[in-house]
Amino acid sequence: MRKFALWLLCCSPILSFANTPYFSYCFNSGSGVSYGFTSCIDRNFNVAERAFDRTLYLRYCANYSNDWLDYGFVSCINQNFDSISTKLRETGHNTFFFYCMRGTNSGVDYGFQSCVNNNFSSLSRQFPL
Repeated sequence: MRKFALWLLCCSPILSFANTPYFSYCFNSGSGVSYGFTSCIDRNFNVAERAFDRTLYLRYCANYSNDWLDYGFVSCINQNFDSISTKLRETGHNTFFFYCMRGTNSGVDYGFQSCVNNNFSSLSRQFPL
């Protein structure tokens, strides 16, 4: 009986939280663009790929400046959220994400950071599919 209870806690497919992805809150530390912030965003996109059983392919987003957000990095993030939105619509979930824009020429402004985190939060509410 005890083994069955342990199996239910760790392995049962009927527990919905077992299939719910966890997206980290990504925050920027310092005045520039931190490696922790950019890698957190990419880890969250990897979590999204796994949540869709690898049927969703997202781009790796790299920021090549330590001082400001590259246009390519911002564009990549928005394209990935657009791809996720398209995939969700295919599964019957009409979810739209905010288009995130950089607000300053240096560092990461609070608006951009909030936009990205709000999009990941909206995505987490779509699971389990």
